[in-house]
This record gives sequence, structure tokens and C-alpha cells, in this order.
Amino acid sequence: KTTIIRQENLYDCVFLEGRSYTRNVSIARIRSQMENANAFLNTSNCMPKPDIILCGFPTIELANVASKYAMRNNIPFVIDARDMWPDVIETHLRGLRKTLAFPILLYWRTLRNQAFARAQSIVGISASFVAWGAQCAKRKTREEDRAFHLAGAVQIYDAQFMADARLYWDEILGQKDSAKPVLMMTGNLSARVDIMTTVMAAAKAGVDGTNSYILVVCGKGDLEKEISNIARGSSSVVYAGWRSAADIRALSERAVGGVLAYSNTPDLMAGFPNKIAEYLSFGLSIITCLKGETQHLLGSEGVIIPYEEGDIDSAAAAFALAIDKYAGITEKARDCFSRFFDSQTIYDAFADHVERIGSGLTSRKASL
Repeated sequence: KTTIIRQENLYDCVFLEGRSYTRNVSIARIRSQMENANAFLNTSNCMPKPDIILCGFPTIELANVASKYAMRNNIPFVIDARDMWPDVIETHLRGLRKTLAFPILLYWRTLRNQAFARAQSIVGISASFVAWGAQCAKRKTREEDRAFHLAGAVQIYDAQFMADARLYWDEILGQKDSAKPVLMMTGNLSARVDIMTTVMAAAKAGVDGTNSYILVVCGKGDLEKEISNIARGSSSVVYAGWRSAADIRALSERAVGGVLAYSNTPDLMAGFPNKIAEYLSFGLSIITCLKGETQHLLGSEGVIIPYEEGDIDSAAAAFALAIDKYAGITEKARDCFSRFFDSQTIYDAFADHVERIGSGLTSRKASL
């Protein structure tokens, strides 16, 4: 049910009605999103009108009804493009499923385009996302549209948590000073991306006797069983399962590079995965096959070690290069983080932008 929780003298949190669902692609999820949108309509009519609406996109239905509400009440509306729906959904459909889904995809595109067209400002996680949003709105980008990268914050952990985390890796990998260099890969272990290329590259190094490093994989997902099986028979692959944030931070102290094994789909090439900020904050080079925005920015900063998607030998060569170049990249990586992905810098600029749109300053300037 829709539930309102009041934060004392600060703000209200309104949790919108919606059914539960267990699969990302399912009828239950579609119905849940429709219920969220209807709950917004019912709830917003009973609440004071805001000075501005900042709406994350997706979901499609909620963005559409929020944009209608904003237009009807003459409220400035900012839409924040964070995922390319329904485009990315369509890329996973094949054959009969794609044919059967055509009506709902057409319906979603209509709702999406209406929501973007009603926005006074389109913001997004990269310039490509902003341009995509403007394309959905059937207009060119303009002064009110801005890109704000997904940001990361440098976390400070309890000393005991960090001591326990370092001890854990000592037991798994051996003492830091005497152990082999470590490459780390953390996150969702999805079959949708290029994870197995990097795992197989490291496993091959263990088989042919050239393993001068260990690839440590942390996370959960579709591939965890397959990766776990490979790790059991390999001297160069360690699968550590899901680990705490302190564990990941302690692992980074041993690492010489962070692996970002994302496939080159249009949505991923257009943005910056959040692992980029995390790896850079650790002072690590980023080993990736991902092209687009990621390769353009990180390549110009000299903190990327590229390999070719699906190419095991290319990934193995990238691992060796990351180890060789580690000492010269650490400070570059941290500097890149502070200039492009630091949460305080990005949040301050984002808040200023939203306030300007809400006060109408940007719009007035553009109209003069």
C-alpha cells in the first residue's frame, strides 16, 4: 500500500503502492510499475504542489504521469535519464517474443517521448544519455540540459572492520608483501556482459604456467556457479562470493587493476558504469573492453587498459600491461576520480542546476 513516512521537520517519504515481483522481465513487474504510476496520481492530488519535480527515468509509466501532473500545474519538470528504456529491453527480445512485444514497446516509446518532451531540463549520467533524452523529446539539446556522472564517495570504515577484512584476504591470498599481484572484478555476475572472457583469460594463465597474478572475483549473479567451478580448479582465479564494502576496500589495497567486463551494447557504451568511480577512487587502472563514453574519457586521462570483447588472448595481454603500468597510473586514477566522479563536486553542481531550473533563472536567460 502507499505509505507516507514523515521525517521530522525535514521531508515526507512517500512509498508508492505496487505488487512484488521476482524477475526483471515479467508481467508482474509491468503491473507493479502501472500501480506505482496510479498511486502517484492518487497521492499527488492530495498533497501540496511542489516548486519543482525531479523525476528519475525509468520507470516509463511513473515518468509519464509525473510529467502530466507537472504540465497541468505549471511546475518545472526535470527528467533524469539513467537507463535507455524500452530500447535496452528490446535488445533482449528475439523471434516471436519480439513480435508479440511490439505493441507494448510502441506504447512505452509513446509514453517515454511524451515525458521527455514535457521536461524543461533533461539531465543524464553522460552527454550521450542527455542527447538520447533530447532525441526522445524530438528536439535538440539546449542550455537547460546537463550531464552529471554517476558519482562515488570515498568511504571511511571502522578500523576493526578493516583489520578483519585484511586478515580475511591474508588467509585467502597469503601475506600481502609475498603474494602475487591481484586483479579485482566486483559486481553483478551477469551473463549479459563479458565476464567469462576475463575469467577464462586468467584461468588459461594458470594452466599454461604463466600466471604471475591472481584474478579475484566478488559478487553474485547468473555466472557464480560457473566461475566457482573454474576457480576450484585454477591457481590464478579466486571466487570470493559476495563481500562487504570493507572487504572490497581491503582487496583494493592489494590490487593493481580493476576489471570492468561490460559488453558493448548501446546503453552501456553511452554511460559510465558506477564501478568506474569505485575503481578510480582506489587508484586502480580500469581494464575493460567497453568503448563509447568510457573509452573516450578514460583513454584521454591515460587510466584505461583496453582489451577486445570476447578475445581471451587480448584480455590476458591487458592483465599483463595493467601489472606493468600500475605504479604510473595510481595518482592519475585518483586525480581522474576527483575531477570527474567525486560525489561532493557532482552533487553540488547538480543541486545548483535543479535550483536554477526551479527558480526559472536558466529559462529566463535562454529566452533573452
